[in-house]
Amino acid sequence: MKNVLLLGGGGSIGTQSIDVISKNPAKLNLIGISFGDRVETLPSLINNFPSLKYVCFKNKKDFLFFKTIYKDINFYHGNEGLINIISDSNADYVLNALIGFVGFLPSIKTLELNKTLLLANKESLIVGGTLINDLLSSGHGKLYPIDSEHVAIAKCLFN
Repeated sequence: MKNVLLLGGGGSIGTQSIDVISKNPAKLNLIGISFGDRVETLPSLINNFPSLKYVCFKNKKDFLFFKTIYKDINFYHGNEGLINIISDSNADYVLNALIGFVGFLPSIKTLELNKTLLLANKESLIVGGTLINDLLSSGHGKLYPIDSEHVAIAKCLFN
C-alpha cells in the first residue's frame, strides 16, 4: 500500500484523485491533504479516511478553526505549511494538484526528499523545469505526469 499526500484537494483534479484513492483502498492510503478555499469537505474526508493525519490550509483562519476540533491531526497553513507537510508526512506519493506558482517549491521539496511526485501542476515545469530535471537526473525522486496535457505531451515525445 502506498501513502498519498494530496496537495490541492479542493480542486477538480483533487476531487477526482480522492475518488480514485477511495476506489483503491488496498493500494492507496490518503494520509494528507491541502486545501485552498474549499475546506467544507474536510469533515467528511476525515470520516471516510481514518488514515488522514496531515492537513494544510491556505488560510490561517481555517487552520485555527479546524485545529481546535480535530486534536489528533497535524495542521499546517500557508506556503511554509506546504513544505512542512511534505517533510513531516510519511508519503510515498505526493500528488501536486496545486494551481499556479505555489506548486513549484512543493515539487522541488518532494524530489529532494526522494519521494514520487505525481504532477498536475504545469507551472512547476514552466518555472523550474531545469531544476526539476537536475534533481531527477541526479537520482532524487521520480516524476509521473498525471494531468491530461502532461500525459499527452509525454505520449507524443516518448511513443
